[in-house]
Amino acid sequence: MIVDSHNHLGRRRTDDDETPFAGVELDDFLAIMDRDGIDHAVIFPLFDRYGDYNPANETVRRAFMAQPGRFTGLFRVDPYLEHQTLDDVENALARDGFRGLKIHPRSDRTYIDDFEKMDPLVEIAQGHDWPILIHTGDDPPCRPYMLFDLLKRHPQATFIMGHCGQRAYQEGLWVAGHCPNVYMETSTIAHPQIIQLIIETVGPERVLFGTDVPFGDPRVELFKYETLELHPRIRNMVMAENAVRLWHLDLSWQEPNPQA
Repeated sequence: MIVDSHNHLGRRRTDDDETPFAGVELDDFLAIMDRDGIDHAVIFPLFDRYGDYNPANETVRRAFMAQPGRFTGLFRVDPYLEHQTLDDVENALARDGFRGLKIHPRSDRTYIDDFEKMDPLVEIAQGHDWPILIHTGDDPPCRPYMLFDLLKRHPQATFIMGHCGQRAYQEGLWVAGHCPNVYMETSTIAHPQIIQLIIETVGPERVLFGTDVPFGDPRVELFKYETLELHPRIRNMVMAENAVRLWHLDLSWQEPNPQA
């Protein structure tokens, strides 16, 4: 079984609303999953340059409501809350079926360690026992080391370090080594040996497989894992079991995936 923990559904707007810059619609996304043997996908909206994630979050909600066996949705938040309120975030998790938050500090002009903006969002997610997936990379707003103080401020909350910090993965390993409340998600990591190092250093119980559709190709991300010499038990943890536990997924109806 394969659970893909990092994907964007829908399309993002440009200055010309009739010309989407990037994205993938539901039918095409399902076709990609079926082609590559992905049983379940965690989905959330693309970046919106206007900061209004309400329409895109609704697209995600409709997808996981229609096909709960294939999708889990994260509610994308603009930390400035220009088009959202904290009540909207609360209702998304309490009423609307979303199972966590997605925050992209670089895209949404926020620093990870801007506690005035981040603390209220983390507290809502923690209150519902759902994780917060935060994009990390080597850009100043989203360096992995900036997660450290946030994780320490909220030791009972669960975080996911999107992309393991990418080229700043060594910072990510340091943070994960000091903070047991963070998972590392491996999409777009440049080399399979880095994934191997992450699994060995952090432990397989805190690593998640992801692909970052439409920016990543599941075939590429799957191939990285095929090159690793992982014990089947460890592979299953990273590819599915950790995500099942984290998002309380019930995939018992799924037929075993021969590629898993």
